[in-house]
Order: sequence, then C-alpha cells, then structure tokens
Amino acid sequence: MSIRFAAAAACLTLTASGFAQDKKRVLMITKSSGFQHDVVKNKDGKLGLAEQTVKDLCDKLGYELVITKDASQLNAENLKQFKGLFFYTQGDLTVSGVDKQTPMKKEDRQAILDFIKAGGGFIGTHCGGADTFNHNIWVEDGKKPFIEMVGAEFTGHGAQQDATVEVVDPKFPTVSHWPRSFRKWDEWYAYNGFHENMHVLMMLKTEGMNGHDYARPEYPITWCSNYGKGRVFYTGLGHVEKMWENDDYKKMLAESLRWTLGEIEGDASPNLKELFGDEKAALKRFNMQGPKPPAPPRKK
Repeated sequence: MSIRFAAAAACLTLTASGFAQDKKRVLMITKSSGFQHDVVKNKDGKLGLAEQTVKDLCDKLGYELVITKDASQLNAENLKQFKGLFFYTQGDLTVSGVDKQTPMKKEDRQAILDFIKAGGGFIGTHCGGADTFNHNIWVEDGKKPFIEMVGAEFTGHGAQQDATVEVVDPKFPTVSHWPRSFRKWDEWYAYNGFHENMHVLMMLKTEGMNGHDYARPEYPITWCSNYGKGRVFYTGLGHVEKMWENDDYKKMLAESLRWTLGEIEGDASPNLKELFGDEKAALKRFNMQGPKPPAPPRKK
C-alpha cells in the first residue's frame, strides 16, 4: 500500500534562472513486521498520525512525499527517485509479519545503505531505526550493518512515564529550539551497541526513572551522524500520540528533513570525546547493562 502526495505536474519548480528543477522526494516506510505502533495504523482509510504529520511537514517544506507499507519499494532501482528516507518501521522488513504488507527481498537490504552512502538522507524515529533489522535479523561477518548505520540497537523499554531529556548540542539545527532540559511522557527505549561515529544531540536522564531498563547511567536518546556522503538522524522519541502532536517535536522533524536533505548545515562529526572527555569510557557506560557504576562528569 502506498500513497503519493503530489501531482506529477507539481513535481517541477522554477529556479530564478528559469530552469526546471525536480522537487526533493522523500520515501516514508511504515511497515511493521513484529509490532505495529498506533501512530502508523491506518484507520477508516486514513493515514496514521505519524504519517499525516510527516505529510503536513513535507507539504510546508515543498517536498514530495511517498508513504508506503510496501517494503519491496526498498530496492536500488526505485530508490533512484528519492533524496531521503523516513523510517517508522519495526522488525524484519524481509518478512510479511504482523501488518501482512509486502516485504522487501533480503538481497535488496544493502540498497538502503548504498543509497545513504551515496548521499541520501535517512531519518529514523523511535522503532524506525534502532528496532529495525536489530538483534540477529541482519548480521554479516559478525557485524550488524543496519544498526551500525543507525548508531545503536534497541534492547527493551519499561513502562511509559515522564522523563527528563537534556539537549547537549543546542547549536545543532534539529534541536536548537528545544529547552536545554525538558520533561516529556513517552515510551523510552534502552539501547546497546552505541557506535563511536555518533554525534549526540540529546541525553536521557535515567535518575529516578522506573524500571530495570533504566538502572544505568544517562545515555543518548537523539543523535545524528555522517554515513559516507549521506546524513543520518535518529530519535528515540515518538511512541505516544502526544509526542507527534507536540510542536517542538514536529519542528525537530522538519529541521531533520531539511538537514538530511542537505538544505541546512550542521556539524555531525563524532562528539563523544568533546562531551565526555574519554570516548571509550563513554561508550562503555552507554553500552552497559545492569546496575549503575559511578558516572564520570560531563565536560562543561
């Protein structure tokens, strides 16, 4: 099932010099193979809240958006039409799974990574990244290619609850509008396998949170990175409907669309050493599971 939101005649815009230029096109994939989140469920023939939100953002930004649960569209030939990918996916996209939508071919998985390496943009929200092709779904030579691209792997979550998020790079355009510290209600993912290539944007403050998944030091909840010539943005926020209705969240997604498509600049070089002083120690803390060890102070 796919929906195209732009008439063919509207795909062209005129530059100041009078030459026609294709609109930037984004492919939003919302296939759910293991668990389908409410925000991407299509009820009474209507788009899910997440789908509608991204459509509205793309309309305002002047992008053409294609929304689909048909993962077979993720192949090298079809991806030539697009400049960016937006994933709110879950699980193994090569199987029909819970939503019974068309899966992609295993041999086409590499096309996703090649698309980004060649200069395409990638946005993953909540499950659409860290909870896609994770665990042992896609392993090659002992590595997890998709997870390495995203930056970390979902391991579990506790009950939905209020939690505090701290913005650690307030200069980066996708998060500069948020308060430096804020509390929101959501389902908070826990992760492992954090990658040294990440540029951390937001940290989840675990102190006082309920559940064994959070019995660990603070860890990244939003980040970005360069991947070949492409740009990657991921945020763990976005399970509950309230988040998708939040103006700050929607602005973050709009700016991440602009950034991943190359319309605005923002330094995504790794910043673990800059923030925490010791890159290896920071990764060890982020990737730990179990009781909290003493946390070294963050650089001011």
